[in-house]
Amino acid sequence: MPGGLGWRRLARGVAVAVGVAAALVALRVVPAILLGGPGYRDLILWKQSSGRMVSSFAHARPWWFILAALPLMLFPWPWMPGVWASLWKAFHDEDWCLWRGGS
Repeated sequence: MPGGLGWRRLARGVAVAVGVAAALVALRVVPAILLGGPGYRDLILWKQSSGRMVSSFAHARPWWFILAALPLMLFPWPWMPGVWASLWKAFHDEDWCLWRGGS
C-alpha cells in the first residue's frame, strides 16, 4: 500500500517500541535484582512499584480527579480541529482503512 501505514508495519513498530522499553527497564532492574538479594528484590519489585501506587498518601486522589485533569492531559489535541479533520479523512479513506480491504 503506497503512502500508507499497513497494519503489519504498525504492529511491527509497536512491538519494537515495547521491546525497547522493556530492554531499558531490564537494564536497571535485572542488575539490581541480581546484586541486591531476595530482600532487595522484593523491595524494588513490590514495595517501590506497586505498593507506592496503591497505598501511598502522595497518590491519594478522589475518583473524579482524573476527569478534572483530563483537559490538561489531552492538551493540545482537543484544540486542533485540523488534525482531527485530517485523521477523520484518512480513517475513512478506502485505501487506508484496514477493514475495507487495505493491507
